Amino acid sequence: MESNSHKNIAIVGAGNLGQALANGLVKSGVFSAENITLSRRTTSELSSFEENNFRVTNHNSKAVDDSDLIIIAVGPQDATPVLNSIKKNLKPEKQILISTMTGVSITSIQKVVGQHIPIVRIMPNTLSLFASL
Repeated sequence: MESNSHKNIAIVGAGNLGQALANGLVKSGVFSAENITLSRRTTSELSSFEENNFRVTNHNSKAVDDSDLIIIAVGPQDATPVLNSIKKNLKPEKQILISTMTGVSITSIQKVVGQHIPIVRIMPNTLSLFASL
């Protein structure tokens, strides 16, 4: 079985949920901070992550370029602009797109990025936030 420790993960929309997911992934011991890129409009709010070896950017397309797993953790109102900002950088032979967006169906995502990339929807709950603390 292939190790996940070298998989690169992009978390686009590193607000509360995105940050909790990043912390949880590292806390699990399966993934390392060095392999996780957090993308957010205001990166100053991610300084503690940068200090802990996470990669940080405010360019969504840069975050997804070298990633194997792409987690979209933005609100539904930001779905279309965020998906448009990354669709040219998606590599279906290498990447999986994971959505946490409430009320945004896989069909809606495919209308923006196309049907060429695998898409998974997840619904993390409040308890997942506690696991990352």
